[in-house]
Amino acid sequence: MATCPFSGAAAAPGGGTDGGGCPFAGAAAAAQAQQQRQQAAQAGAEPAPRAVCPLGFGSSRGPQLSSLHCPLCKALLHDACAAPCGHAFCRACIARARDCPVCGADVDHAALQPNAELTGMVDTFLDTHSRSPQLVAAAQVDLGPLPDDSAGSFFMAHGLRSLAGGNAHAALHRFERARAALLDAGATAPPPGAVGAACQLAAACGCLADCHRRLGDDAAAAALLGEAAAAVEGFADDDGEAAHALSVSLNKLGDLRYSQQALPAAAGLYRRALALREARCGPLSGGRAGPGEQLELAAALVKVSDAARALGERDEAATLLHRAAGVAFEVQRQADEAGGALPPPAAYKLQLLLDVLRAQQAEAASAE
Repeated sequence: MATCPFSGAAAAPGGGTDGGGCPFAGAAAAAQAQQQRQQAAQAGAEPAPRAVCPLGFGSSRGPQLSSLHCPLCKALLHDACAAPCGHAFCRACIARARDCPVCGADVDHAALQPNAELTGMVDTFLDTHSRSPQLVAAAQVDLGPLPDDSAGSFFMAHGLRSLAGGNAHAALHRFERARAALLDAGATAPPPGAVGAACQLAAACGCLADCHRRLGDDAAAAALLGEAAAAVEGFADDDGEAAHALSVSLNKLGDLRYSQQALPAAAGLYRRALALREARCGPLSGGRAGPGEQLELAAALVKVSDAARALGERDEAATLLHRAAGVAFEVQRQADEAGGALPPPAAYKLQLLLDVLRAQQAEAASAE
């Protein structure tokens, strides 16, 4: 059961509270309710029922969509504004709509009004949670499992939810908060946790880069991908997680250069990522790479093959494509021999990879 982040039940060490009172009721009302509960307890009477949190905290069902959530992206509001009908949305979300998705009324975009009160409540909610590991842990009822109870993980989860809902502006803001929190934590992280902190920072920078690319700022995306690579590069030779994080950053940067028609640069980045994934499937895994790692290797081979083909290096492209097919079919063979289906993420990757391989093989055959 999740604990309300604004109630006295979420007491910080030492007896204080993190939130300073529920933002959905005045301070006087909250104090009066607390006094009534204490008097009822002393008299042995049945205490009055607690107020119901509009976010669902304290409910076994977990947090529900509330007045702090956007009905369009299903994430916490960002830059909240009210339509003439009175319903509130993220500004970036309602900008794409012609009718209110709640009541169907026409949306006059010129008449949208900023809702500073809702924006402030969302900021209070996020700030209160991020300062308390206890509240970050409680938020998993709504957000799903988090890697840890840090502020960085909390803001990353909210950023991913906004991005999944199509609001890159909100995601950008929350990933920035995650990056700042991770930089603060990394500055004081003990050496045993340095690799994990570096990988989390790389992930935050990579997600920020994805947002900037969606918003058309390739220069900012490239800078952030460079920061992501720099965060983990020093660990990649000895740590499989760091090698994976670095390969992801290099591949994303390669995709960016490929889209800009900088083919030699893209090919070089793809080759560096491929070398890392080969190491991850070899020495860094002790030869025990699972299907996920093997499929990532096959995908890296396809990327280098595609870049080589674009540069006119057809023989190398064909060789790499053949290797990728061999890896993919080996994963399928191992799964068949084991008598069990691949985990859903690996099965999806395998099917996608096989579709890409068939398409590229058909294209190569038609070009001969």
